[in-house]
Amino acid sequence: MQTVKMFLRVYNRRFNFGQAVEAVRSFLLALKEVHPELAYWDVFGKKRFEPLRHDLGNLSETLRAADKPKKKYRHEVSALDADGNLTDASTARFGFTFSLFSAGAKSRGGMEYSRPEPVELSFYLGEDNASSRVSMNFPPGEQAFLNGQAMRAIVEVAIQSWDPDNLEVWPADFYRAAVSNHEIPRMVRAGWFNYLRHPLIVPCLPETLPYAATRLDDDRILLCLGDAVPESHNQVQVAQGAAMQAVFDQFHLNERHVLAGLPLDAEEQAYLEQVTSAPADRGYAVAFTVFDGYDAERGVLLYARLFKRILGGYPFNLLPHMRDDAPLIGGLFFVAQARQQLAALDHARASQPIEWHVADAELARTLTMLLNDWLQIPPARLTVHYTPFLGGLADESESKSMS
Repeated sequence: MQTVKMFLRVYNRRFNFGQAVEAVRSFLLALKEVHPELAYWDVFGKKRFEPLRHDLGNLSETLRAADKPKKKYRHEVSALDADGNLTDASTARFGFTFSLFSAGAKSRGGMEYSRPEPVELSFYLGEDNASSRVSMNFPPGEQAFLNGQAMRAIVEVAIQSWDPDNLEVWPADFYRAAVSNHEIPRMVRAGWFNYLRHPLIVPCLPETLPYAATRLDDDRILLCLGDAVPESHNQVQVAQGAAMQAVFDQFHLNERHVLAGLPLDAEEQAYLEQVTSAPADRGYAVAFTVFDGYDAERGVLLYARLFKRILGGYPFNLLPHMRDDAPLIGGLFFVAQARQQLAALDHARASQPIEWHVADAELARTLTMLLNDWLQIPPARLTVHYTPFLGGLADESESKSMS
């Protein structure tokens, strides 16, 4: 037997500390309803384990103590009290991190559990770049949870509690056996259970899938490989997992902002509106992706970005050795976004060319080299154009260098 991991992501939703605590509380109470064995937890603090009360009455104070920012990192956290402790209003640039371990009713902290191998529950909530994560590790000794009915109950609780964008349950050995090309970075990985929420991708999934599918809504689907934990030596299951991964790979979900969307600040919105002559909230959907606009007179799909979120103020440089580094190139947002846009056009059997517009001349040249030269995307399908931002860049004078 092998360790089974449940992993979910929540995009574009930020948590302050009070909201994070309440989200954790709600999830723990819901878990206890479907699995009373998961009623007691210890929190891993700075130096030791602290037990949570059965009614979770000490949850906030215990998490507050466990995640108290060290003095040198306090500038990354807002709204601390006079002693440097978190308050309910606190927000953290890099999110709040909590680790819990299942314990017995008589737990007093430490590692003396009624279970020889505890279930581990980890939270990473409120990250500034809009990606929060929750994971659960079920060791081989926890057979009570390692069957289809028990795991489905946990999955359904997690979906109800977190409303995630995607969720996966997989044994690591099975995943490695089922996915032939391990070098491709993936944001959606075929496992035992898969859940996906996306208004454009879910409707584009084939009617017949390698997994048993439960369509929960127009934009939500739950997929399951079977009632038993899939094994890496079961060639039938491995083939099904590989086939399911091939379906996911058609959507080129190789970078999280491609899956969740790239958040736009006021300057990004202004630039988008400048290029498209349309409101920033009005997109042009083609199959499973959205373009910023469509020039009907020229028959061209438009995509306009300053890429502030992606570049963080740094220039984007290509070095010769990167050209043959498939994992590195495949994980770049620019590559994943371009490939997804082209795949969406192919899916819709559309032939319109795509124009990318960027406000930096050097970036336009670099992206042209990356997309048209290195990846050999025909210019007839996609071109990159330098279009200055008439509003100017607020932080242009503070640009930084990675060299």
